[in-house]
Amino acid sequence: TLTGKAKQAFRGGFLGIDSFGWSTLVVVTEASAAERTAAIDLLARRLVERCGAPDIAAALAASEEEVAFAESLCDHPPNTVVGLHRSVEGDLIRERFRTLRRRPDWPAQDAFRFVVEEEDGRVRDGVDLLRLAGEAKG
Repeated sequence: TLTGKAKQAFRGGFLGIDSFGWSTLVVVTEASAAERTAAIDLLARRLVERCGAPDIAAALAASEEEVAFAESLCDHPPNTVVGLHRSVEGDLIRERFRTLRRRPDWPAQDAFRFVVEEEDGRVRDGVDLLRLAGEAKG
């Protein structure tokens, strides 16, 4: 019975703990024990605040289970991209995951890279966007 964005989020969305928004792709990355604990705690608070979990103890148990499941999807090298397709089959919800990996003959690069941009719009790491745009046109 879902439609629009809610249907899209159900069919192929990963829930972002911090944003509580949906993403169609996620990237495998390393996390410290402290980051894992922080993710569990934040998700538990969100489950109480946004989803009506009965109390923080129940939310922590559910949050721990969800983070452990997410970890099980991360048995791939860092920067592997993971996609999801979710469907209803009878009374069950089925989730199928796929991975997108860099071809062995491609140079090693991050799946996504964040750069610092100066107030005047210049990128601090020296990427020449104008040159790159010219190469794309030519």
